[in-house]
Amino acid sequence: MKKIFLVIAMLFTGMLFAEETVLFNASSLSTTSVEEYSFENWEVIPQSSLSTRTQIKMTDKGLGVCVELPKRDGYVSYKIVPPYSPSLNEPNKELGFIENVGDIKSIKLTAEGILKADEVTIYLSRSKTDFVGKPFKFKKNIAFIGEGELIWDNPNYISDPAKREKEPGPAYGDEASNLYIRAIEVRTKCDWPVSVAYFKDLTVIYDLDKTPEELDRIKESEEIWGINAEANSKIEDKAKKDLQEKKRKLKYNAELMHKEGTDAK
Repeated sequence: MKKIFLVIAMLFTGMLFAEETVLFNASSLSTTSVEEYSFENWEVIPQSSLSTRTQIKMTDKGLGVCVELPKRDGYVSYKIVPPYSPSLNEPNKELGFIENVGDIKSIKLTAEGILKADEVTIYLSRSKTDFVGKPFKFKKNIAFIGEGELIWDNPNYISDPAKREKEPGPAYGDEASNLYIRAIEVRTKCDWPVSVAYFKDLTVIYDLDKTPEELDRIKESEEIWGINAEANSKIEDKAKKDLQEKKRKLKYNAELMHKEGTDAK
């Protein structure tokens, strides 16, 4: 009898434990766009005191970045950021947006470096309006050649369901179960001419905030009554307007740049 109860307890525990979902996958970035602007157009933003040449592009190794480093002592950092808010993409499509996320158990980043011990931090947010996010720093650095995995484990994660006190919370008015990627930050020592890294995918292992049945019922009611529709529409409209302005500036500056084979007027 004790063995039966033990087996049931183990099964029950396994059912409670986490989903594993890809939050970001480089190979999926070119599959979607908003306002005719592809999600693969990520950007490199160096720290404010760093004026240097940066490059970023899609490669067979993932989203690759190359940043020239100044000839000085100490460290500098730069961020790789999405071209627009991932909230404009569909959730759970490997495009920077996951829904129904409860406690995070761990985060796994598949990356590749050039044997330089660059430190990596991921910034994730729970809100559509939080564009900075919370930092999750990986203990292991990109001190390897070839593909490797960086892992962040939640030190506060409770793996024993008997020690948990979670109760069903309000169904509406709280978007804290959404998860968005805001940036990948690299901190590097200025002992090499460049910092080079490739980022392939980011996987999050987490508990569900609501059961699938609860989530379906909530979505049905939201659709029937238009709950949160106005607030979400305003946030999305602003994000699209910001993206349109970014496109306008890019086009304008491209028109001003020198074209090969032409003379400046």
